[in-house]
Amino acid sequence: HDMWMARTSLSNLRAAAEARAEKRREASAALDAALSLDDVGLIATAISNAEIARIDEAEIADAKARLAELEEEIRMMEQAEACVAMEEASDVESLRAAMAVAAEVGLSA
Repeated sequence: HDMWMARTSLSNLRAAAEARAEKRREASAALDAALSLDDVGLIATAISNAEIARIDEAEIADAKARLAELEEEIRMMEQAEACVAMEEASDVESLRAAMAVAAEVGLSA
């Protein structure tokens, strides 16, 4: 009976270890897929899942760096669009609206 219990316990431990390894593989693949799409929301979610699954920290750090780059690109694009909207404003109301958007994206008038 003791031998059977030991074998069962060992089998359960191996199954649990394999399940954790599979979750790490899945999280890593999801992170790679999100990065290939350059989708900020997907990358943020994939990073969170990768941290939970405890994949390689270097892989997570690289993903966080790419996420920061994309967020900066988005911020710069929004600021450029706000500047164009202010330049193209044809009346006071549209200028005020464009200035409000500019303030929301971090530009000061």
